[in-house]
Amino acid sequence: MEDGLSNNTVITALQDRFGFIWLGTSEGLNRFDGNDFKVYRNQAHNQHSLRSNSVYCLYEDQKGNLWVGTEKGIGIYDVRNDQFNHPIAAGNGTVRSICDDTGGLLWFILKDELYYYNMPAQKLYKKYIPGIKHVSVLTKDEKGGIWVGTPDGRVAYIKENKAVIYPVSSAPQNSIEAIYPYKSNKLIIGSSREGLLELNLSTKVTRSLIHENNSNQTVFVRNILQASDTTIFISTEDGLYIYNTVTGKYQNLHKDPMNPFSLSDNALYALCKDSEGGIWIGSYFGGVNYLANTALTFEKYFPTAQPNSLSGNAIRKLQKISTAHCGSDRKMADLPAITR
Repeated sequence: MEDGLSNNTVITALQDRFGFIWLGTSEGLNRFDGNDFKVYRNQAHNQHSLRSNSVYCLYEDQKGNLWVGTEKGIGIYDVRNDQFNHPIAAGNGTVRSICDDTGGLLWFILKDELYYYNMPAQKLYKKYIPGIKHVSVLTKDEKGGIWVGTPDGRVAYIKENKAVIYPVSSAPQNSIEAIYPYKSNKLIIGSSREGLLELNLSTKVTRSLIHENNSNQTVFVRNILQASDTTIFISTEDGLYIYNTVTGKYQNLHKDPMNPFSLSDNALYALCKDSEGGIWIGSYFGGVNYLANTALTFEKYFPTAQPNSLSGNAIRKLQKISTAHCGSDRKMADLPAITR
């Protein structure tokens, strides 16, 4: 899906409580209502516009407020007036991750440092974790605690003003890019140099789930999404990985230039599951892809370089015989017989 998007680089995606799909790009924030896009951009001399067109993260808090992290700070969407306010005076800088906890605190990463904002008191604080200077990503668990990842391969758990640090990787400069609390005692972790990892919080043992691709190159994980009870989607610089948590097996989907129904790009970032179970997949060069939560009820035939494929896109005639014949805009093609 590219038509209407302000830019084909989609870094973050979210569905809000009203059903709108929000897509953060490098050239503005897009709101999709199912038919049309509305684009929000920075406007000079308008204090209620976005501070920057580069949108890195989106988050809806427990009260339904939509927070937007940009290249120049953090803002909140004013639904009633269809504009953005900027109540947190944290200064300019890239905000890459946002979440809130059960105590009414809004946590975010600004210029690789951790902050929290007391929303009822409207006060901003910088959070210091002994031994950790920079952070790369954050998320929360079901208990209201905060997990943060670091650029040097560690994660820390923060709750009730206490922090516990877990080493995840000894690989140099292995940045933690995504954290997903899985079950009660495990984390699924996406990294830049060791692929997809699982950390057992009871034993503090880390094991590799996905490390290298078919070309023996390390998988760079960008995002993690639980699509079902047994399926996890992983967006990477090497396409989409679909991991089965029961069997431990996975499938890797790539862009196929000969298949118009494949992914639009291999460099994938945003992952979002909507209320209907569909998956939105944001890419760096190819806009956003959508995987509907429906079973395929028909087979697709389209022009490829393979023998006996269609040679054109416009179909004029279909004739039912033992071998299907399709008359396209260029010539007849023989397709294998279809039986059901």
